[in-house]
Amino acid sequence: MTNSLVVGGAGFVGSWVVENLLTETDGEIFIVDSLLSSEKSNISSNSRVHFIRRVILFVNRYRDSNCHAECQFLDWNILIRSVFEI
Repeated sequence: MTNSLVVGGAGFVGSWVVENLLTETDGEIFIVDSLLSSEKSNISSNSRVHFIRRVILFVNRYRDSNCHAECQFLDWNILIRSVFEI
């Protein structure tokens, strides 16, 4: 059994991903969403789906030599730890 984490799972595309995971996998599905641009009504009521309302911030920043703006990248280890330790 494989559990899944869907960031933005209450949005249009994310809720579609969750519905497909429900049919394709037998594990638990954890949705992390801020609901800033999505609706809680998009979240499946299936007992395998768990909703965590959180704002995900990009935590690692560095300057790329090819761009003048500050680029942001997601560190999955920090993300998962911060979501589940809160």
